[in-house]
Order: sequence, then C-alpha cells, then structure tokens
Amino acid sequence: MVFVRLLFLAFLIIPQPNQVRAADDPLSEEQLKGKAAQELAAAKKLIKKEKYYRAIYFLKEALEADAKNADIHNNLGFAYRKMEKFDKSMDAYNKALQIDPNHKGALDYQGELFLTLKKPAEAQKNWKKLQELCPRGCPDLTKLQKAITSYNSGTYGGY
Repeated sequence: MVFVRLLFLAFLIIPQPNQVRAADDPLSEEQLKGKAAQELAAAKKLIKKEKYYRAIYFLKEALEADAKNADIHNNLGFAYRKMEKFDKSMDAYNKALQIDPNHKGALDYQGELFLTLKKPAEAQKNWKKLQELCPRGCPDLTKLQKAITSYNSGTYGGY
C-alpha cells in the first residue's frame, strides 16, 4: 500500500515528457497543494488506525508543501495530543487558529486539550466561540459540550 502511494506521489511530482523541468525548479502552487492534500489524506488514515507517530511524519511532509493549511496543523495537534505531547499539540492548534481563527475542528480539539490540562475556563471560551460559529449547532460544538459536561462531572478521560 505504501509503495502504491509513493508511486502515485512520484507520478505527480516527476515531470511528464512535455513538462521537463530543471532539478532546481520549484513545484508549482498547484503541485504543492496536491502533494499536501495527499499527505494529509494518508495521515488521516493513520490517525483513524491510531498510528499517530506515523501520521505525524505525513503531516510534516504536508506542511512542507503547504505550511498555511489550518487543517494540517489541526490534525498535527490532534496526533500530538493523542501521544500526550501537549506542548507540541497546543503549538499546532494555535498555528491552525492563527491561520483560521474560525476553524471549528481546531477550536474543539484545543478545547479538549484545555480540559486535559485542567483549564476548563479556556475550554469554555472555545465552546462560546463555537456557539457563535454554529448558532444552530454543529458536531464540533456538540463534541466539546459533551467533553466539558464530562469534565465537570469528573468523568472526563482526557487527551
């Protein structure tokens, strides 16, 4: 499976006969975004399998191609959080929210990290921001609300 993925990535990056480019020519914006999307997709599959360390490799590769992608930073924060690398997780969530202050996933996941770090007031701020962004509700708002309720009842498991 990894071989097939690498072969596909090589196909995207290696120029076709009519597209010969010098070794020092950078990839086009479109090629970089495509590479980042593929790396992110691979990382998400690994995250679903709870293979966070391997996912981080692909997420870092994705960031090399598209450092201003809030989704990549958000997933990196999630993987670090699941590995209990909370400082790196917070840095990644902060970067995602710097790029997109209304990123619902980052607000949710950062809120959950705040609960893990025993900072419920900070989690509550994220929940309020999600309420503004989702006046009719949304999965991220619901998820963070459940985590806060669980935290307040003493049953929150963390990370």
